[in-house]
Amino acid sequence: MRVVFRIGEQREFFEKVKRRSHQSLRRLWILHKDKLRVGYSAMKKYRREESLPPLYLVEELCQIAGLSYDNLEIMALVPDNWGRVRGGVKGIEAMSVRYREQLKEWRSLGGKAAKKNLPLTTKKVALPPLNEKLSELIGIHLGDGTLTEYFLKISQDPRFDLPYVAYIESLIENLFAASPSIRKEKDRNLIYVQLFSRTACEYLHEKWNLPYGDQLGGKARIPNAIMQNSVMAIACLRGLMDTDGSISKDGNSISVRFYSHNKTLVDQVEEIGKSLGIFTFRNPTETGTKSWNKVVDYFRIVGSSNLRHIVRFYTKFSENKIIRKQDVVEHYKKYKRIHLPFKLARARSPVG
Repeated sequence: MRVVFRIGEQREFFEKVKRRSHQSLRRLWILHKDKLRVGYSAMKKYRREESLPPLYLVEELCQIAGLSYDNLEIMALVPDNWGRVRGGVKGIEAMSVRYREQLKEWRSLGGKAAKKNLPLTTKKVALPPLNEKLSELIGIHLGDGTLTEYFLKISQDPRFDLPYVAYIESLIENLFAASPSIRKEKDRNLIYVQLFSRTACEYLHEKWNLPYGDQLGGKARIPNAIMQNSVMAIACLRGLMDTDGSISKDGNSISVRFYSHNKTLVDQVEEIGKSLGIFTFRNPTETGTKSWNKVVDYFRIVGSSNLRHIVRFYTKFSENKIIRKQDVVEHYKKYKRIHLPFKLARARSPVG
C-alpha cells in the first residue's frame, strides 16, 4: 500500500523525521537503508512529494524518529501499483480528478477528521460475535499483532511458521469474510498477515478494547467477556501461547511457557492456566509449567494451532524424543492432514 498525505504534509513528515532523528536525509538513509529498502534517489522523490511513499517505509521512519503513525496527516491508502506507470504526482492528480469534491471537504476538515473519510481503505466485512475463533484471533493479536485504524497485522517467522500463517489467514477470512494479504519482509525473517479494513479495526478497538499501536505499553489485555467465559478463555490462551508462548526443551523434557513484558497480560494468562489446573510457576515476565504431566494436560485442554508447537510436543509424547526448533520443518509433511486446532483427546495421532 502507498500513503497519500495531505498536500505539503508529506514533505513536512520527512522534515520531521530528520529533525527528530538529528540526521540529514542522506545520513538517515545510510544508517537505515537495510530497513528502508529504497534507494536514496527514491527517498529524495518522496521528500519532494514527487511520488507516494510505501506504507512500510512510513512505518519504519515513524519507528526511527519516535513518531506516532496515528497522528500523521494521512488522507488515504492506495494500492502499491497506484501511479507506478505515470508517477506519484500524476497519481495524485488522477485522484484529485476522481475525488475532487471529496478532497475539498477532507482538506477543510484537517488530518484526523480526514482519516474518517478514506475512500480506499473501507471494506465491507462481517463483524463476528464473540466465539472461539474470534477469541483465538484476539489471543493471536495480543501475542504478535499490531492494530491501527486501518489494518490488523500479525507477524510470524517464515522459517518455521508458514503453516501457521496459512491458518491465521483462513481464520481471519472465516471471521470477517474478507481476504487478508500476506507480505514477506525482504532479507528479514518476518512475514505478515494483514487485513486492511477500517471497519474491522474499529470493531476490534471499540468493541473489544484492543489498543492501537504498541502492545507492550501495559494497555493490552484480554477482554473481560473472554476472561469470564472458560471456553473463550481457553481459545484465547491458545492464540497467546501459539504466538508469544513456547514449547521448549527443559532438561530431558519440555515445558510450556508464556513470556511478556506486559504484566497485566501475564497475570491474566496465569489466572487462566491456574483455573485449568495446568500452570505451576510464575516469575515477573513469565508463567507456565515445567511438569510433563501438566504439559500433556495443556495439549488435552487447550491444544495448539501452530504446527511448530504440535510437532515438538507430539514427538516427545509419542516417541520420547525432543526435536530442536530448527529441525521441526522437516517433520511438517507428516502432519499434512492434521485437524486444527489440535487437541490430544481428539485423535490418537495427528500424523497422517
